[in-house]
Amino acid sequence: MERYVLCLCLASCLCFLVFVALPLAGPITSLAGAFSPPQLHGYVAQPLQAWLMRNADPPGTCFPSSHVAGAWAGALALRTGDVPRAAARVMTAAAVVVTVAVVYCRYHYVLDAVAGTAVAALTVRLARPGTPEELT
Repeated sequence: MERYVLCLCLASCLCFLVFVALPLAGPITSLAGAFSPPQLHGYVAQPLQAWLMRNADPPGTCFPSSHVAGAWAGALALRTGDVPRAAARVMTAAAVVVTVAVVYCRYHYVLDAVAGTAVAALTVRLARPGTPEELT
């Protein structure tokens, strides 16, 4: 469980460091008006998400996708850990859904999702168990 949490924390921290160094707006902001329909519609989740994006999401936090990084860091950490295979499969399926959803819902470009997956792979590699001598 410690490795799982470490991977999630590392993924978040790495993403936030890149946000500071490379502030990029996502497609929902930078390509507003270029989509048809201009806004996605939904029942409860979409209006809530739109409100959160307007009021709580700072601009420039698009690359890499921290949602994708966190989802894949968790999935990869579970796949290499001592957990039931079914749990790892469920988490992997959830990571796939998150990856597709952030692009489909116009919050991230495909490259943001790919970069988030790369951040996840890096964090799992950095968080692997072992002594410092074994890591070199």
